[in-house]
Amino acid sequence: MCKSFYDLDLNEEQIEKLYEKIYKSLIMEIDAIDNGVDQAESTKYSISTNLSSRIGNYNSPWNAPSDAKYSQHSQFKKAMRITEQAFVHKLYG
Repeated sequence: MCKSFYDLDLNEEQIEKLYEKIYKSLIMEIDAIDNGVDQAESTKYSISTNLSSRIGNYNSPWNAPSDAKYSQHSQFKKAMRITEQAFVHKLYG
């Protein structure tokens, strides 16, 4: 994806390093949250600003009026932009 979408000329070793970096710093977190894996056995506070939570905030509220501007398509596009920004930040950061 990085090679084609972001026009990066990478060799196999660089691709492997990027894969490991992105997996450990982004994908593993998303996967753990999605699968209900706790970060620790006991926590003093709740973290609700992770990528999964921010994306979840783009779901239309269950009680949104029918004339609200919460189209599933527009909300999905907003969530895609947030996700891409997080990905690019991890990619280049």
